[in-house]
This record gives sequence, structure tokens and C-alpha cells, in this order.
Amino acid sequence: MTIQTGAILQDVRQSAFAGKSVNSMRPYIGKDGKPYITVHTGGDRNDPKNYTKQLVANAALRYDEWRRLDDAVVIAGKQRLIGFEDLKRNGLVYTMNNAMASTVLTYERLSEAMEAEVNINPTRRTAGDAVDFETVHLPIPVVHSDFTLNDRLLQESRNRGDGLDTLNAAAAARRVSEKLEDMLFGASSSLTYGGGVIYTYLTEPNINTVSLSIDWDNSSMTSALLIADVMAMIQASINDLHYGPWMLYVPTAYQMVLAEDYSVSGASSQT
Repeated sequence: MTIQTGAILQDVRQSAFAGKSVNSMRPYIGKDGKPYITVHTGGDRNDPKNYTKQLVANAALRYDEWRRLDDAVVIAGKQRLIGFEDLKRNGLVYTMNNAMASTVLTYERLSEAMEAEVNINPTRRTAGDAVDFETVHLPIPVVHSDFTLNDRLLQESRNRGDGLDTLNAAAAARRVSEKLEDMLFGASSSLTYGGGVIYTYLTEPNINTVSLSIDWDNSSMTSALLIADVMAMIQASINDLHYGPWMLYVPTAYQMVLAEDYSVSGASSQT
């Protein structure tokens, strides 16, 4: 017997199953040996009193084993989710009622329209105009990495009293995290489905590009050139009527360059 499962981050799972019981995907074996799921009955989700257990057809893991798996997945999955955490922190999240039941999100994009005029006679009519609507589709993918729990090893861990081995769960969660970050920062990982495309920061067709003076990890790089490059990025954004705030993401090779002294002329370091 093999128990097939997979790693999906907790916050992603909460969004995907909005309007349904998340715990319906996690049936557990109760102390009486019967299979249950935990059901939210309403009210504050952080209050244990607002939950009850419901009998289901079958289950493979105990309640504490599910908790151990969830902890391993969430901790490992959030280690390097820098870009996604920034999006959530800035409110750039759209919550669907039930994302698992939709493969494509359809919305309308509005065009620019209308002009204002300045004149003395208020009865003079301006040029008539109206916004145009364009239907746009956005794929709704599932990012997952499958792993298995062998029933024999599971029984062995219970007999010994050892905790459930979560190494595979943590490894799968890390792969999910890496794929999510690649979908955000990757150079060639755009996803096309259902007439829509998920672009990365680098493949989005409407980005503003700025050429660096030289690579930042080049030995000839100076603090003045680095600051000039960043100022050029900000200016390109302002020229396109985007006035910040801005977020600067750099590859690991550039990180130590940013930690160096920006001004070597003064007595104190400026980093």
C-alpha cells in the first residue's frame, strides 16, 4: 500500500479551497480508530471551539501526523518566498471564491479614454469618447510536487514511537517554492493556457528595461556607477508615470556588492 500525496503551501491551499472545507483534503484517524475530518462551524477560525469533527469514509494518517506534515511543508515552503511575500504584503492578491474549480480567470481590461478641455463657455461640448473593453484571460495553475508515504514505514514509525518522517514533504515544499519564485522572476517560464499567459517580471511585454553600466559583480564596478544604475531604473519608471514605491531585487552574486561602502571619501561607511 502506498499513500499518494503532495506538497501545497498552506496559504495557497486556503485560497484554492475558499468556500469549501480545507480539511476535507486531510482526513485523519481518530483516537477511536475511525476516519474523520475537521469542519469549521462558523465564527473565528482561530478559536478551536468553532470546529467539530465529521465522520468520513476512510483516512490514512493520524491527526498529529497531519500536523507534522503541515508544519514541515509550510516552514520549508516559506524559506525563500521573497517575491510572493512582497506581493501579499502590498495587497497585490486577488482571492477567488473557489480557485480549484477554475482553470482560467476572465476579466476586462479598460483602455484610456476622454480628454478634458479648458474654456470660458461651459456649454461647449468636448469630443465624445468612451472606454474600450478588452477581454483578458489568466491561467489558474496548480503548483505541486508529488511524494509518497510508504505504509510499511509509516507503521514502523508508529511502532517505534518515532515522529513521522517529513523529509520528502519538506523537499517537495522546497521544490514548490522554487517553482513559484521562478514563475515570478524567471527569464523563460511564462505559462500559456486557455488563451491567456502568466508572465514573469522579466517576460512581461510592458516592462521598462534599463541597461546596466557594467555587471554589478564586475571588479570594475564602483559605488557611483551602481547608484547611477538604480537612479536610471527609477527614472524609467517615473517616465512611464509610475511613481513608486519601488522594490529592488538582486541576484545573490550582487548582494555583497550592495553591502560595500557607497562612499569611500568620508570617515564613515555608507551602505
